Amino acid sequence: MITAYIFISGAQRDLLAPMGFPPDRSFVKHNFVPPPLSHAKIATEPQVAYVGRLKEAKGAPFLMRAWDAFRARRPRSPLGLVVAGGGEMSAVVANWATCHPSVTLAGHVSRPEVSGILARSRAVVVPSQWEETFGMVAVEAMAAGTAPVTSAHGAFPELVTHGYDGALFPPTDVDALVDILSDIDDNPWRWDGYGQQGRQTYGSRFSPDAGVARLLEIYRFALEHPIEWSGRSRQTRGRSGRSQFEVPS
Repeated sequence: MITAYIFISGAQRDLLAPMGFPPDRSFVKHNFVPPPLSHAKIATEPQVAYVGRLKEAKGAPFLMRAWDAFRARRPRSPLGLVVAGGGEMSAVVANWATCHPSVTLAGHVSRPEVSGILARSRAVVVPSQWEETFGMVAVEAMAAGTAPVTSAHGAFPELVTHGYDGALFPPTDVDALVDILSDIDDNPWRWDGYGQQGRQTYGSRFSPDAGVARLLEIYRFALEHPIEWSGRSRQTRGRSGRSQFEVPS
């Protein structure tokens, strides 16, 4: 008797497509993110941030390799890296950071502290190596007016528009991320602009108001296109309005 299926991203819908969900009853409604604690954008500092679990799947080893390569390319750059979070690789990351004065470990922080880190950063790096079905940190960055820099797989390409409100890079390409970090270093004004666009993207697509509006749209469809049972047959009315019959196995 299910009249509508909701997926948190197109990537999740496509991943689960082999299960046979009816396309005309499958909807994407992205997760929404609470508004930032402060709507005023803090002046950015010469830093990028990583916020999340310190584990291989989330891209911690990849980020360390990329930062090593960036500092080798630009040893005198004022750009710093702030790492907030913990996890199974905490000790490895802490040991690595001792060799990098440019890296600050914030550890586990409260939500207000996370909001401050996001808002002060020129960009937030989300280097996940597995195909995320959403990507909350990327949207939290946009809510704070900060551009996300994400791996270009999973749901990220549908959340972030490259060169508009953030940037995408091939998930295993260290040099591509180093090029982006170099651009952040050279052109902070550009990344402030991406952050402003990201705030607009958040408001139109990922805010609570946008999430509720999309959910109500799906509920209206479910009410207007019910599945009717007649004996052993199931009669459905999809978006086309035409009746279809299915016989349960």
